Amino acid sequence: MANKKAVGLDLRADGWTLLEVERHGRAGKDGLEVVNFAQGKWEPETSPEARGEILRAAFHRQRISRQGLVVSLPAGLGQWERMVLPGLSPPLIKTALLANLEAKLFRSPEELALAYKVQPGEVARAGESEVEAFVYPQQAAAGYRQILSNAGLRRFSLLPRPYGNANYFLAFSEHLRRNGQQVFAVEISSFETEVFLLGREGILHHRSFPSPVTPDGTYNLEALAEELKLTKFLLRRNRGAADLDGSQATDLWRTVNPVFAYLSSPFAETEREAVINTVAVSLGMDPDRVASFSSLRPPTGLSAGEWEQPGALTAAGLALEHLGETGSGMRLSFPGEKDPPGKREFFSWSLLLLAFFLGAGGIFFHFDTLRKERAFLREWLQRQEPELTEIRGLLAKERRLQEKIGLYSTLEKERRFFFTFLTEWERAVPHGTIVTTLTLEKNQVSRLSGQTPSFSLFYEALLASPFFKNLQVMEGITTNPEGLEVFHLSGPAGVGRGDEEGK
Repeated sequence: MANKKAVGLDLRADGWTLLEVERHGRAGKDGLEVVNFAQGKWEPETSPEARGEILRAAFHRQRISRQGLVVSLPAGLGQWERMVLPGLSPPLIKTALLANLEAKLFRSPEELALAYKVQPGEVARAGESEVEAFVYPQQAAAGYRQILSNAGLRRFSLLPRPYGNANYFLAFSEHLRRNGQQVFAVEISSFETEVFLLGREGILHHRSFPSPVTPDGTYNLEALAEELKLTKFLLRRNRGAADLDGSQATDLWRTVNPVFAYLSSPFAETEREAVINTVAVSLGMDPDRVASFSSLRPPTGLSAGEWEQPGALTAAGLALEHLGETGSGMRLSFPGEKDPPGKREFFSWSLLLLAFFLGAGGIFFHFDTLRKERAFLREWLQRQEPELTEIRGLLAKERRLQEKIGLYSTLEKERRFFFTFLTEWERAVPHGTIVTTLTLEKNQVSRLSGQTPSFSLFYEALLASPFFKNLQVMEGITTNPEGLEVFHLSGPAGVGRGDEEGK
């Protein structure tokens, strides 16, 4: 078997990591060799043009191939979903998925880049399709595509960043290679913290949130503990929902039983034990069952020091996606984007050319008839020109009126949503809760900050409300000098009792 190369490029807010991997004839880790490694940093305010030039220089300096390039996008800008849909054909599954996401995220499909995968039949129940999806704002994805364009990179695949890590875990973690076992992965950086649960079915749960960093630049481990406890609570809630109503959920949540946790963090060795204990206690695990990402043996050609660098494991997993070592990844597609050239396109062009020549022959033999018909149509259009001009004016007027109606309708919906929010808040939230900051955009709560005597009681009340159940914690929960717990939430709000009463 001929050797095959692939390149994984991990893009992050603070920098990038590049790995060129060559697969020899053997399968598995022993058949992989890293032939190029490069990485660098940039500031958050670095322009796309400057970032592109940095990457262009790295490819040129290291003589890295531009074939088989797989690029990651930071997870914090996207949203992971896993849902059960009726058993449908593949085109209808995508239509149903987009409709479901549009209702849940309040964004039209034209605004989203989408990666999705239908799980195998043995995962979902009979007559149902279990679909895993990652939704990315198309505007944010376009910014990263611009960076790659500035770097002179034209042919590449885009993957949400968690699938780079998941690919390597699924291929080489002994815990995941055993049937039925699941592991947590916790990746901490100065910008973002990711928590995801992995099983043989791929990613089973994913959360990404801004890293809780104090004003002096210290990572807040107490806030991390609260976030991990919340993750555990959400998994337990989903598992309970499966037990209560098996017809509406798959057997997936019945098997949530992690045996191990992997951790990646920028902490010094002296702080590593405290971080490991925080992760273990918050997830309800033995500290001895927590190890760093670097405990996974690196592929040949990469030193231990390089393997421990941020993004190295992710970039290796991205390369595995192209080499076909694992089927975990889901490549992002964009609305209206054409498929790459192939045989089907060749046959389509052949049919078009055949149709063109047949049409040209028909025109040649019937030229005289077409000329007479064209003259008749020209005269008829000239007679109808005054009426057509009047119709165009009426259509333009109608279009302007429709735009005004749409504007007034939007304003009315926003006003109604604000009053619905207040009504449902008064009904659902425990007494003693104080709102300090509230920012609403359409049906989205951009930011909701406040203070409450007990955040656990407060959050349980939100989860019990159909209107507020989709609000997510943005930052860690802290306690102010008055003993009240300070919270920050955001997310879409749905229809609740307050809206029904308003009607």
